[in-house]
Amino acid sequence: MNKISFKIIFIFLLFLFIPELITVSNLSSEMINFYQIKKLIINVKKINNDYIDNITNWIIMYSDMYLVHNRRYNYAICMFKVESNFNSVYGDNGKAFGFGQIHLDTGLKICKLLNIKCAEEELKYKLINDIKFNIQISLAYLGFLEKYYHGDIDKAIIAYNIGEGFLDRFMKQYNRIPKTRHYIRIKRCLQDEF
Repeated sequence: MNKISFKIIFIFLLFLFIPELITVSNLSSEMINFYQIKKLIINVKKINNDYIDNITNWIIMYSDMYLVHNRRYNYAICMFKVESNFNSVYGDNGKAFGFGQIHLDTGLKICKLLNIKCAEEELKYKLINDIKFNIQISLAYLGFLEKYYHGDIDKAIIAYNIGEGFLDRFMKQYNRIPKTRHYIRIKRCLQDEF
């Protein structure tokens, strides 16, 4: 076989198997994300390993569903770490609930956007006791903010903590975004962990 025929066969085989290589590449990056996320959660919180797998899968699933930023898993993990350190707790003097520290008015707004029927008391109970639901509502809210700020994840992260109304007024008055303590902690987490 001469060199030209070998090159033609090689190119043919390359084009034949490139889709397979791309699929394997995508799977391996998803697995890396899964294990990176799982490792970070294990380092932060000592809980049952099976439960960590569930939390990791929920973060990946809802990040893929609601967020568009290419580092969406990293931002989601750091947001939960900063908000609650992966504890289903009450925060902000009892006004914020669960992993994502969702306020009731925000939770009601996001439930309405997602066509989920929730009365206020039921929502409060689910946000504190149903971690999967809390992760869904939290990441749907972050996704809403990401779209509201035209893909600017930094503004979305700041607004997640201080509210989009306050952020809009601040930017209009000072022509810049505020570097809140919450935002700085998330950026530090992104640098330290990823």
